[in-house]
Amino acid sequence: MRAKLTANHALVAAALLVLSLCISPGAAAAGGLPCSLPAKNMSIPLHPPAPPHSGSALAPGKFLVARRGLQDPVFAKTVILLVGYGSDGAMGLIVNRPSGIPLSKLFPEFKGLKKRNDLAYIGGPVELDRLFLLVASKKRPGKSLEIFDGVYISFDKDALKAMADDPRARFRVYAGYAGWSAGQLESEMARGDWYLVAADAGTIFNKPAASIWPGLIQRAGLEVQRQRAAGLSFARLDLPLHP
Repeated sequence: MRAKLTANHALVAAALLVLSLCISPGAAAAGGLPCSLPAKNMSIPLHPPAPPHSGSALAPGKFLVARRGLQDPVFAKTVILLVGYGSDGAMGLIVNRPSGIPLSKLFPEFKGLKKRNDLAYIGGPVELDRLFLLVASKKRPGKSLEIFDGVYISFDKDALKAMADDPRARFRVYAGYAGWSAGQLESEMARGDWYLVAADAGTIFNKPAASIWPGLIQRAGLEVQRQRAAGLSFARLDLPLHP
């Protein structure tokens, strides 16, 4: 019997289709999707994060770690980096879902990518034809926005070219993003769909994608047990990445 196509598989299949159209030799002539980083800088359409001590733990620079048994198949076993959060909603990138498509095929004009093994990642189900660049750097790349210490998001093709030509550069390219309308993410947090964990560059750029969710969910589970034993509330966890 043929297995049913889950929503997660459907998302992956859709992303691969979009990315394959981007690298198809006849895509431009056939009016294919223009997968690319916009030539001009694009701002995230959200208000700045809440200031410290405002009582809100949700903010750019946090990981959303899907709880075990999350029913939404699109986000099951995902880790999402929040890159924007405000009164009008939230925006994030799934950091543990590689597409299998090399960046060298998406950007053949960047010769430096042919010397690397970087893959495009599926950042979420929204606007799969839009690409986002995450960079780990001691200095702020041009036309970028800092998400947390030393990690920047950019929409600039020149920034990607500079990264491609630097063999030491640490970066990821994501197709699509995850988005929440006003109050939606807060409702999911209250329902217990996500654990909140402080993000770090090593998890995004160094760890194998398949190990990211298992490692973070294990830590979250241990913290839940600790808080339960201490009689504390664990409905909303805000875990430091390092003990």
